[in-house]
Formats: sequence, C-alpha cells, structure tokens
Amino acid sequence: MAGSNLRKFTNPGFLRALEFSNLIKLLRKFDGYFSGVVHFEYDDIEQEKFNFDRLAAILVDQMMVGEYAELFDAFALIGAMSSDSREDILREFIDAQPYSNEAGDDMTAADLAVLVYLHDPEKLNEIDVEFTATKKKSFAMRATRRDLSSLEITKEQLTVFEEQLNSVFVSKHRGKTAKVYTPSREGDEYWFIIRHGDSFKRQGTVAKEKESKTLAFQPESFDLLVLNICSGELRICVPSDPQWLEECYAQTLGKALFNDFSAFEDRRNNELERLKELGEKALVYSGTAAVKRLDLISLRFLHSPDCPMIDQLTTSAGDLFRDMRSVNYNIAGVGTILEAKFAVKIGNKEKTITLKNNNRSGYDYDEFGVVVDEWLRSVGILPSSKALEKAA
Repeated sequence: MAGSNLRKFTNPGFLRALEFSNLIKLLRKFDGYFSGVVHFEYDDIEQEKFNFDRLAAILVDQMMVGEYAELFDAFALIGAMSSDSREDILREFIDAQPYSNEAGDDMTAADLAVLVYLHDPEKLNEIDVEFTATKKKSFAMRATRRDLSSLEITKEQLTVFEEQLNSVFVSKHRGKTAKVYTPSREGDEYWFIIRHGDSFKRQGTVAKEKESKTLAFQPESFDLLVLNICSGELRICVPSDPQWLEECYAQTLGKALFNDFSAFEDRRNNELERLKELGEKALVYSGTAAVKRLDLISLRFLHSPDCPMIDQLTTSAGDLFRDMRSVNYNIAGVGTILEAKFAVKIGNKEKTITLKNNNRSGYDYDEFGVVVDEWLRSVGILPSSKALEKAA
C-alpha cells in the first residue's frame, strides 16, 4: 500500500462527513469484526443516532495486525486517498466505470475513495500507487544514442528488468523487494513505476496500557522512470540519496531493453557555462506559457579558472544580471559556475529553481517543471540529444 492515513479517523467529524449509506456498506464488508469482535451496532441505525465517536475509537485503538488487518488497511488507504488533491484522479477513473452514476457532484474525495473501494479495493490501491509514484519529484537525466522510435516494451524485458533490479537491491541489503509495474504510454513516453523496500527501521510502539514493544519494518518506496522514445532521454525520478540508485536504474533498464548496461550512460548535465555566453539573453522565454518572472538571483562559482576558492553573488534587488550591469561586473572571466538560482513565476505560482552543474533537474516533474524544462532547453542550458551526439 503506497499511502496510509488512519489519523483522519481519530476525528469523528471526518466519519460524519462521509456519505452515510456507503459508510455502512464499508462496515458490512467487515461485519465479522464489528459484530463478532467489538460488538459495534451499525445496521438499521439512523445517521442521527449512529455512534461515530465509538467507531473512531475502535479504528484508533487497534494494533492493525492479525486476522482483521485488512479492515484497518482499508481505512488507512481511504484516508490517504481522501485529500482534495486526489479528487480529480478519482473522478476521472469513476467516470469510465459502470457505476459512474453513483458518484454525485456533491461527493468529496473521501466519498469517492469509499465508492471505488466498495467496487474494487485493489483498483483503489493501484490508483494510490500511481499517484504516489508520479507526483512531482526532481529527477536525474540520462540519454541514449540508440534509435528508440519503434521501441515496444515486452513482458520478457520487464521480467529481466525486475530480476536485475532485485539483484542490485539484495546486494544493497534492501532484499528482493523490487516490483516493476507494466509501463503506461503517454504520447512519446513510457512511464515505469517501480516499488521497492528501503532500509529497515525500528520504532517503539505502545502495545497496551503501560506495555510497549519494538516494531521492525521495511518502508515501501515508489520511483518513476520516464523514457522518451523520440529524444532518447530517460528521466530517473529518484532522490539524490542513496547515490547508487540512479546508476542502478540506468544500467538495469539498459540491460533489459538492449542487453547493454551502458545504453544510458550519457548524463545530461546542466550547461551552466552558457550563462557566461548568453548573459541576460539566458532569461528570454519564447514559449506560450504565462511566464511572468524569470530572474537570476544567485551564482556560485570558482573564483578563477585556476583557483579553487568559491565565490558567491546574490542579488539585492531581485535581478542579479541587472545588479552586475550596474557595477560593470562581468562573469565571463570567472571559473566554473557550480550553481545558479532563478526566481520563476508562472501564472500565480512562483518558485526558486536551483541548478547545479550536474544532471539533476533542480525542479519537480510537474506542469511547472515542464515549462522550466522548455525554457532551459531553448537557451541551451539543457543540451538536447543532438547536442550529445555532436559532443560524441
């Protein structure tokens, strides 16, 4: 289960807000527990007389283990899928189902999550997995010089990919926990979702009254790979730590698709040196998005080409290029640029984008990041695949 949020059900008000008839249907799925174990009466009781406080206490006071663990997993999953940010994806899914007429316009995200669970619990979990894995993440960029225009992903390739991943995860003491989901096709892109276990953790828990015990568990993580068959680029949406994870995905996917561990060895590094050549022209955006601000706000760089000392310039008025122009400061003669920060406003959303001279994005892979990516490509700070071929 990717998401888990049982905390919402500590508030009886949250339970009261659920569509009542569907809440009763949900309780009936676990009647053996409510009627036989905790003796909680819920059938044939009007909403006004329903004991929401007792239900919340039952859900909170259990250890979530044993024969009825599925019950608490269900409420935890529904809790995770109840945020407003997930309403659109739930409605989009329900609209394509035979029971779409059951989803009223006045239903909340929590109501929609209960509705999907009642019809197909596993599908609600799949939606949660996809949402968790594909939500905004920074990414590392790799590229291949192979022609991928006719690439079709086979089950055999996915099997090899999963086996290779598990071989690496076992060697890194994560266990044989990698699971590769069947990739989805989005235009020119294949989206791969990978579930795996992280390092083991131990946490103290309250067993009952004054007793306690230690719970050992392995957290679950989801990563995303996006392969563009038109450009040959591979986005590896993973944290920067552990550092071996990016290389693991690049090598094992290359082995699975082309029997070549080095297929994605080309790193698409940010070409920050372009700022010396372009100057303020680097801040020109010629696309169609509503970009309202694009300013350089700080630079970190080596003092000179032959001096390892690091200097930093930070704007005092919101535009570093303007500040440098006012004092006739020229960055053309400094050493390697190590980091650049930009203030970017698109529509009503404003973010600080940090780029280092490596292959990490410095921004999330969301609608905002797509526009940033478009701008950086247009000015050459992000090299295209053609640039990689030329360099080779």
